Amino acid sequence: MTDRSRIFRAWLAVHRWTSLASTLVLLVLCVTGLPLIFRMEIDGLFGFEPVAATASGQPLATEAVVAAAEAAAPGRVVQFVVWEADKPGIVTLSMAASPTAEPSGNTTLYADAASGEIIPPRGPMEFLRTLHGQLFLGPLGPLALGAVTCLFLVSIISGAVVYAPFMRGLAFGAVRVTRTRRTVWLDLHNLVGIAAASWMVVVCLTGMINTWGNYIIELWRFDQLGTIAAQHEQAPLPGERNSLDAAIATARSASPDLAPYFVALPGSMLATHRHYGVFLRGNTALTSRLVTPVFVDAVTGDVAARLDLPFYVKAALLAEPLHFGDYGGLPLKLLWAMFDLVMIFVLASGLYLWLAKRRRAPG
Repeated sequence: MTDRSRIFRAWLAVHRWTSLASTLVLLVLCVTGLPLIFRMEIDGLFGFEPVAATASGQPLATEAVVAAAEAAAPGRVVQFVVWEADKPGIVTLSMAASPTAEPSGNTTLYADAASGEIIPPRGPMEFLRTLHGQLFLGPLGPLALGAVTCLFLVSIISGAVVYAPFMRGLAFGAVRVTRTRRTVWLDLHNLVGIAAASWMVVVCLTGMINTWGNYIIELWRFDQLGTIAAQHEQAPLPGERNSLDAAIATARSASPDLAPYFVALPGSMLATHRHYGVFLRGNTALTSRLVTPVFVDAVTGDVAARLDLPFYVKAALLAEPLHFGDYGGLPLKLLWAMFDLVMIFVLASGLYLWLAKRRRAPG
């Protein structure tokens, strides 16, 4: 056996076993990811999307909306207040067991921005998002998904390496329809896999960034947020804390060209025990995905810091919409859905080829 043949067999073994080790989990991710691409359209079609009954009314004070949400969910507190661009007139509230609890266990409520009326979440999308992002494994979910994604990236790379030697003597993309069924499936698997390899790499990389988003935030907290927290050791008492609306107004005055995206209340993962974290965004397709954090002292009401996010946090913010094809409206979503189906075919055909080979193996 020549050195070239040994190298080819080694790469082929890497491709086979990394693919098999990740296939079942990836099939779950592809199947759940397909409806998540169209989550807004599905929610709107079946009436699951929260709709403000008084969308044209004067917005209620954000502090009052927070109080209404906490009254509707006894034993839980609001950690994050979000204004989502695709839900006009709606305030999204992320609620935790305590102000300092990890957000992985948070629940979501929606509220009418004008009346404060609570609109409970409905429909299957929250279930699918949790399954897709955590596999219901809790804190172990991101670690498991990250490991599976790494295996699949190795599978894609090794598949690309073995494609050219495997197809030597054949035209690019050839499918030998006159051969056995397994050969036809093998040629289709190779052709479709190499054609969609670039897209699969993009989705894997963005999925890995999304999966490990909490670790990226922890790095940012240690890097930038820790410096702000170190300036104040005393947390404000409830009676000392300025209103949330005053903090938002102060942050907007520091960046008048930006609009509020979400607010992290004191004690939460994206704030300090002393400060509100007011995260502002731009108005274009790109800048609306990026945020500028302004930290407002919860006691004095002064701006403590206006930060420029490091590159790794910006990458994480841009990765999620790219992962689900959210940048180009419905045409890009349809393209993402087509590639999702292609990836399901690649995974299923690879599993079939392995099982067919095992059945043909002697003894």
